[in-house]
Amino acid sequence: MVATTLMTVEEFERMPDDPTGVRYELVRGELVPMPGAGWDHGVCSGNVGFAVSSYVRPRRLGRVPSSDTGYRLIPDEDTVLSPDVSFVGLERLGTIEDRERVVTFPPDFVVEVVSVHDRMPAVLAKVATYLEAGVPLVWVVEPRLRTVTVDGPGAAPRRFGDGDMLDGGDVLPEFRLPVADIFAS
Repeated sequence: MVATTLMTVEEFERMPDDPTGVRYELVRGELVPMPGAGWDHGVCSGNVGFAVSSYVRPRRLGRVPSSDTGYRLIPDEDTVLSPDVSFVGLERLGTIEDRERVVTFPPDFVVEVVSVHDRMPAVLAKVATYLEAGVPLVWVVEPRLRTVTVDGPGAAPRRFGDGDMLDGGDVLPEFRLPVADIFAS
C-alpha cells in the first residue's frame, strides 16, 4: 500500500502550473488531475455558460466565472472544486476575501459536464459535496446520453432530456434553457 501525502488548500494555491497543462482539484487533501476534455464537453460547457451569463449580466444578478475558478466549499475541509459552470449572486460578490485566491464559499449554482474521463461515482461524490456545502442548484450534463440531472438540497434528483426545458429555480428566477440547446454544436 502506498501512502498518500495530503495537501492543504494553502499548499494547493501555491502550486505552480503543471507544465503539461493538466489542471487539478483538491478533494479532502488529495490532488485529483482533471485531464483535458473533448469537444462535446467543451461545447456543452460553453453553451450553458453562455446561456447563464446572457441571462445574468443584463439583469446584474451576479457573475459567471470561468471554469478555472476554484471554490473551497467547506471551511474546515481541504477541498477545492472548479465546476464547469458556476454562478455567484451579486449580494455575495462583495464577500470574496481575496480575488487572487480560491473563493472561500460555495457558488449559488453549479454545472458539471461529464467528460469521457469522468466516472459517475466521482461525479456523484462531487454533487454530494456541493449539496453538503449548501449549493442550492446543481446540474449534471451528460453529453453521451443528452440528459441533464437537476439536484438540490432535500429534493430527489430529476432527469431531463432533449425535449425538456430547464429552469433556474429560486436561484435564477425566470431563467429557461431548452435541454437541446445545451447539446447544439
